[in-house]
Amino acid sequence: ADLQAQIAGLASAATRVLAQNWVAQAYRDAQALPLGAFEAALMGNMRGDPLRLAKAFGCDILTVFRRLAFRKGAVDGLVICDGSGALIMRKSVEGFALPRHGAACPLWPLFSALSQPSRPVSALVEMPGLAPHPFFLRAYCAVSYPQGFSGPEVRDAAMLITAGKPVGGGEVVPVGSSCRICPRADCAARREPSIISETV
Repeated sequence: ADLQAQIAGLASAATRVLAQNWVAQAYRDAQALPLGAFEAALMGNMRGDPLRLAKAFGCDILTVFRRLAFRKGAVDGLVICDGSGALIMRKSVEGFALPRHGAACPLWPLFSALSQPSRPVSALVEMPGLAPHPFFLRAYCAVSYPQGFSGPEVRDAAMLITAGKPVGGGEVVPVGSSCRICPRADCAARREPSIISETV
Protein backbone atom coordinates (compact mmCIF):
# COMPACT_ATOMS: atom_id res chain seq x y z
CA ALA A 1 0.00 0.00 0.00
CA ASP A 2 2.82 2.40 0.91
CA LEU A 3 4.61 1.63 -2.35
CA GLN A 4 1.48 2.22 -4.41
CA ALA A 5 0.95 5.52 -2.57
CA GLN A 6 4.49 6.57 -3.42
CA ILE A 7 3.97 5.70 -7.08
CA ALA A 8 0.66 7.60 -7.12
CA GLY A 9 2.52 10.64 -5.78
CA LEU A 10 5.02 10.78 -8.63
CA ALA A 11 4.99 13.89 -10.75
CA SER A 12 3.88 12.63 -14.16
CA ALA A 13 1.83 9.86 -15.70
CA ALA A 14 4.88 8.65 -17.64
CA THR A 15 6.92 8.38 -14.46
CA ARG A 16 4.13 6.46 -12.75
CA VAL A 17 3.93 3.99 -15.63
CA LEU A 18 7.70 3.42 -15.52
CA ALA A 19 7.59 2.88 -11.76
CA GLN A 20 4.72 0.41 -12.07
CA ASN A 21 6.63 -1.47 -14.76
CA TRP A 22 9.75 -1.75 -12.59
CA VAL A 23 7.72 -2.95 -9.60
CA ALA A 24 6.04 -5.59 -11.78
CA GLN A 25 9.44 -6.66 -13.11
CA ALA A 26 10.84 -6.97 -9.59
CA TYR A 27 7.89 -9.17 -8.63
CA ARG A 28 8.47 -11.46 -11.62
CA ASP A 29 12.18 -11.66 -10.77
CA ALA A 30 11.37 -12.65 -7.19
CA GLN A 31 9.01 -15.36 -8.45
CA ALA A 32 11.67 -16.74 -10.80
CA LEU A 33 14.42 -16.57 -8.16
CA PRO A 34 12.97 -17.10 -4.65
CA LEU A 35 15.24 -15.38 -2.17
CA GLY A 36 15.96 -18.40 0.06
CA ALA A 37 16.94 -20.71 -2.78
CA PHE A 38 18.80 -17.92 -4.56
CA GLU A 39 20.87 -17.02 -1.49
CA ALA A 40 21.67 -20.69 -0.94
CA ALA A 41 22.89 -20.97 -4.54
CA LEU A 42 25.07 -17.90 -4.06
CA MET A 43 26.72 -19.52 -1.05
CA GLY A 44 27.22 -22.79 -2.92
CA ASN A 45 29.67 -23.75 -5.60
CA MET A 46 28.23 -21.37 -8.22
CA ARG A 47 29.76 -18.41 -6.31
CA GLY A 48 27.53 -15.80 -7.89
CA ASP A 49 28.25 -16.68 -11.52
CA PRO A 50 25.22 -15.25 -13.38
CA LEU A 51 25.44 -17.76 -16.22
CA ARG A 52 25.46 -20.76 -13.91
CA LEU A 53 22.70 -19.28 -11.76
CA ALA A 54 20.52 -18.68 -14.83
CA LYS A 55 20.99 -22.28 -15.94
CA ALA A 56 20.27 -23.66 -12.47
CA PHE A 57 17.02 -21.68 -12.10
CA GLY A 58 15.90 -21.93 -15.71
CA CYS A 59 15.68 -18.17 -16.25
CA ASP A 60 17.37 -15.58 -18.42
CA ILE A 61 20.64 -13.92 -17.41
CA LEU A 62 19.27 -10.39 -17.09
CA THR A 63 16.82 -11.68 -14.49
CA VAL A 64 19.79 -12.94 -12.47
CA PHE A 65 21.57 -9.59 -12.87
CA ARG A 66 18.54 -7.72 -11.53
CA ARG A 67 18.06 -10.15 -8.64
CA LEU A 68 21.74 -9.90 -7.67
CA ALA A 69 21.56 -6.10 -7.63
CA PHE A 70 18.14 -5.55 -6.05
CA ARG A 71 17.74 -8.29 -3.46
CA LYS A 72 17.75 -7.12 0.16
CA GLY A 73 21.22 -6.19 1.34
CA ALA A 74 22.73 -6.29 -2.15
CA VAL A 75 25.93 -4.29 -2.63
CA ASP A 76 26.31 -4.72 -6.40
CA GLY A 77 25.46 -1.90 -8.78
CA LEU A 78 23.64 -2.31 -12.08
CA VAL A 79 23.06 -0.37 -15.28
CA ILE A 80 20.75 -1.38 -18.10
CA CYS A 81 20.64 0.12 -21.58
CA ASP A 82 18.41 -0.33 -24.60
CA GLY A 83 19.57 -1.02 -28.15
CA SER A 84 20.49 2.63 -28.71
CA GLY A 85 22.89 2.55 -25.76
CA ALA A 86 20.70 4.87 -23.66
CA LEU A 87 20.81 4.04 -19.95
CA ILE A 88 17.29 3.14 -18.84
CA MET A 89 18.12 2.00 -15.31
CA ARG A 90 20.89 2.90 -12.88
CA LYS A 91 21.77 1.50 -9.48
CA SER A 92 24.97 3.09 -8.25
CA VAL A 93 27.72 1.67 -6.08
CA GLU A 94 30.14 3.78 -4.05
CA GLY A 95 33.21 4.74 -6.03
CA PHE A 96 31.75 3.97 -9.46
CA ALA A 97 30.19 7.17 -10.76
CA LEU A 98 27.20 6.81 -13.08
CA PRO A 99 26.20 9.67 -15.41
CA ARG A 100 22.86 11.19 -14.48
CA HIS A 101 22.27 12.45 -18.00
CA GLY A 102 23.73 11.83 -21.44
CA ALA A 103 26.00 9.07 -22.67
CA ALA A 104 28.19 6.86 -20.49
CA CYS A 105 31.83 5.84 -20.94
CA PRO A 106 32.15 3.92 -24.24
CA LEU A 107 34.81 1.68 -22.68
CA TRP A 108 32.36 0.00 -20.31
CA PRO A 109 31.86 -3.69 -21.20
CA LEU A 110 28.14 -2.88 -21.31
CA PHE A 111 28.59 -1.54 -24.83
CA SER A 112 30.85 -4.36 -25.97
CA ALA A 113 28.09 -6.75 -24.87
CA LEU A 114 25.47 -4.67 -26.69
CA SER A 115 27.29 -5.30 -29.99
CA GLN A 116 27.78 -9.02 -29.22
CA PRO A 117 24.38 -10.41 -28.16
CA SER A 118 24.35 -13.57 -26.03
CA ARG A 119 28.09 -13.35 -25.36
CA PRO A 120 29.17 -12.62 -21.76
CA VAL A 121 31.71 -9.82 -21.46
CA SER A 122 33.69 -9.00 -18.33
CA ALA A 123 36.46 -6.59 -17.37
CA LEU A 124 38.43 -5.47 -14.34
CA VAL A 125 38.33 -1.67 -14.41
CA GLU A 126 39.39 1.35 -12.41
CA MET A 127 37.63 4.68 -12.13
CA PRO A 128 39.71 7.89 -12.00
CA GLY A 129 40.36 9.63 -8.69
CA LEU A 130 42.90 10.31 -5.99
CA ALA A 131 42.31 6.87 -4.46
CA PRO A 132 41.00 4.71 -7.33
CA HIS A 133 39.53 1.31 -6.56
CA PRO A 134 39.05 -1.68 -8.88
CA PHE A 135 35.65 -2.90 -9.98
CA PHE A 136 34.71 -6.17 -11.64
CA LEU A 137 32.17 -5.58 -14.40
CA ARG A 138 30.09 -8.31 -16.03
CA ALA A 139 27.83 -7.51 -18.97
CA TYR A 140 25.37 -9.38 -21.15
CA CYS A 141 23.02 -8.48 -24.00
CA ALA A 142 19.71 -10.26 -24.49
CA VAL A 143 17.84 -10.22 -27.81
CA SER A 144 14.10 -10.62 -28.27
CA TYR A 145 11.58 -10.45 -31.11
CA PRO A 146 8.32 -9.37 -29.43
CA GLN A 147 6.50 -9.06 -32.79
CA GLY A 148 7.76 -12.34 -34.20
CA PHE A 149 9.73 -13.03 -37.38
CA SER A 150 8.34 -9.95 -39.15
CA GLY A 151 9.12 -7.58 -36.27
CA PRO A 152 12.26 -5.74 -35.21
CA GLU A 153 15.06 -7.13 -33.08
CA VAL A 154 15.06 -5.66 -29.58
CA ARG A 155 18.27 -5.59 -27.56
CA ASP A 156 18.64 -4.99 -23.82
CA ALA A 157 22.07 -5.04 -22.21
CA ALA A 158 22.92 -5.00 -18.52
CA MET A 159 26.15 -4.57 -16.58
CA LEU A 160 26.66 -5.76 -13.02
CA ILE A 161 29.11 -3.65 -10.99
CA THR A 162 31.01 -5.39 -8.19
CA ALA A 163 33.62 -3.66 -6.05
CA GLY A 164 37.02 -5.34 -5.83
CA LYS A 165 38.97 -7.82 -7.90
CA PRO A 166 37.78 -11.32 -8.80
CA VAL A 167 39.89 -14.35 -7.93
CA GLY A 168 42.85 -14.35 -10.28
CA GLY A 169 42.67 -10.62 -10.94
CA GLY A 170 43.76 -9.56 -14.41
CA GLU A 171 44.74 -6.46 -16.34
CA VAL A 172 43.02 -3.29 -15.15
CA VAL A 173 41.26 -1.17 -17.79
CA PRO A 174 41.01 2.58 -17.02
CA VAL A 175 37.44 3.79 -17.59
CA GLY A 176 35.33 6.76 -16.54
CA SER A 177 31.76 7.91 -16.03
CA SER A 178 31.24 10.00 -19.16
CA CYS A 179 33.64 11.99 -21.31
CA ARG A 180 32.34 15.35 -20.11
CA ILE A 181 33.43 14.73 -16.52
CA CYS A 182 36.31 12.29 -17.06
CA PRO A 183 39.86 13.62 -16.38
CA ARG A 184 41.67 11.00 -18.49
CA ALA A 185 43.35 13.18 -21.12
CA ASP A 186 44.90 10.34 -23.12
CA CYS A 187 41.77 8.22 -23.62
CA ALA A 188 41.53 6.87 -27.16
CA ALA A 189 37.72 6.70 -26.93
CA ARG A 190 37.16 10.33 -25.87
CA ARG A 191 34.38 12.01 -27.89
CA GLU A 192 34.36 15.48 -26.29
CA PRO A 193 36.63 17.62 -24.07
CA SER A 194 36.37 17.22 -20.32
CA ILE A 195 35.43 20.07 -18.00
CA ILE A 196 37.61 18.46 -15.28
CA SER A 197 41.39 18.78 -15.14
CA GLU A 198 43.65 15.72 -15.20
CA THR A 199 43.97 14.11 -11.74
CA VAL A 200 45.25 10.62 -12.53
